[in-house]
Amino acid sequence: MLFVNKYSEINMSKVHLIGNAHLDIVWLWRWQEGLSEILSTFRSALDRMKEFPNYKFTCAGAVYYQWIEKIDPDMLAEIRHYADQGRWCIAGGWFLQPDCNIPCGESYARHALISQRYFKEKFGVAVTAGYNVDSFGHNAALPQILKKSGINSYTFMRPFPKEQGRNENVFLWESADGTQIPAYRIPMYYNIDAEKIDKLYEIKDISCRDNIDMMAFYGVGNHGGGPTVKLLSEIEKLISDDFIYSTPDEYFKCIDKSKLPVIAGELQHHARGCYSAMTFVKSQNCKCENNLLAAEKLCSMAGYLTGYKYPRQKLNKGWKNLLFNQFHDILAGCAVKKAYDDAGYLFGETMSVTEQEITGAIMSIAHNIDTLNGKRLTTYKDGTIKHWHIWEAEGIGMPFVVFNPHTWRVKMPIDISFKATGIKDYKGNAIPFQAVRGDQTNDWMDKWHTVFMADIEPLGYAVYRIFVEEEGKNNFAPDTSVGINFLENS
Repeated sequence: MLFVNKYSEINMSKVHLIGNAHLDIVWLWRWQEGLSEILSTFRSALDRMKEFPNYKFTCAGAVYYQWIEKIDPDMLAEIRHYADQGRWCIAGGWFLQPDCNIPCGESYARHALISQRYFKEKFGVAVTAGYNVDSFGHNAALPQILKKSGINSYTFMRPFPKEQGRNENVFLWESADGTQIPAYRIPMYYNIDAEKIDKLYEIKDISCRDNIDMMAFYGVGNHGGGPTVKLLSEIEKLISDDFIYSTPDEYFKCIDKSKLPVIAGELQHHARGCYSAMTFVKSQNCKCENNLLAAEKLCSMAGYLTGYKYPRQKLNKGWKNLLFNQFHDILAGCAVKKAYDDAGYLFGETMSVTEQEITGAIMSIAHNIDTLNGKRLTTYKDGTIKHWHIWEAEGIGMPFVVFNPHTWRVKMPIDISFKATGIKDYKGNAIPFQAVRGDQTNDWMDKWHTVFMADIEPLGYAVYRIFVEEEGKNNFAPDTSVGINFLENS
């Protein structure tokens, strides 16, 4: 097929042909099958490079390369060889292609931190081309996060123009702080194969119409595969001034960014119904994010205060588990059911590790607090009812330490697992409390909990005193108004 430029005879725009294999590590299959496809796809890409000396291949996802390193180190050495030649492009700079709406900002930062360190160590490069071609939408903070991670461009495909209401394929994407990065929306497909090769001419037509270079992504995808011998044989016939082998890095160096339109804010929505599916995976993602951040800060506090050993390897493994489960088809909720059994295993490991380390850190600190305030523990008097929870500290009150792992002050209700008769704060002031039904049932005495409001400084702790025999001396007026038809607080 011969391309005819119907817009301008002097138009010099090109189509950058990006050889790739879209690899859904999990979707309609489990991760074990996805791993097998990564091995096969990478082997095929390397073999094609020997057969087609100008061919270039692009692939994102640090976890893919980590698996290759573990299973076939010689293959990783081959990849490094072609990467040094500029023919194997390591894109993305993230652990994989995550959902770009649900995770917290720190998760995206960890995608970059963990992955960029790995690429720097194994390949001697920091990735500069962002790459989330299949994620269903992209939150407005990403330009800032990407730029601060050393990633200076972004390639995506979804949402499509009809979903977003914008037709620009190449533009400057701007976040709320004013950070801008050039972004490219892949037209039509990220997996043009031999049966759809005519789409390359349609993309060239767009390139001429808009007088700007375009990228066209070719290669069998979703379940891996990449460019086949048949497809590359057809591509070879196209190579000319109009069609060139390229990579995202090379493409973004070629375009004139000063003339691009600006799109500010989020890029939404594709497959929005997914965001109400599989609430299990979404809630577990949130719990793991919170626990990992709390564990890091509390372990750092304990290390500074008591010499507690920071569990770097355990928490790093916890982050990798979480980042893997943020893969767009897992977290968005559109994978097969068995995939969520696997996701549950990773969530469980992360929660177990973080719960252990959070407990270890706060126990290390609490154990070193002078809860007697310089006083001598009084002898428990004979003849009193001995409560088995606090059996000997009634004289000064049982110390109860509350920690705040956040960087802001927190005031919130705290639940203790027995019925108290009085509570004092760290200044010795009596504070309000309330008896509530606990989640345990033993006898009449052991089925109650007590709730009180704690007020804790950022990254701090406070010691409260719990009493079970000494009645609270202060009467605290409730701030509620009660009527026949209403119950209202102030």
